[in-house]
Amino acid sequence: MFAALNAAQTDGIRYAWCLLPDGEAFVALVQVDDGVENPLPGLPEFRELQEGIEGSFAEPPNSWPLTVIGSYRLL
Repeated sequence: MFAALNAAQTDGIRYAWCLLPDGEAFVALVQVDDGVENPLPGLPEFRELQEGIEGSFAEPPNSWPLTVIGSYRLL
């Protein structure tokens, strides 16, 4: 995913994966600038990633919109 985003030189998006302390669970963070359409669903690599991890969840993934109330060079 990161190589695909880098190759596409996609502007207006920030994307990160974080490993939780249990060493198994991940959190994906995505920020898309106002007025920019999320480019992830249009990337073949994103669709491949979604298909590849689909059966590996202990529980269904959750998605929540977040409101950034403060950030220093992160979001």
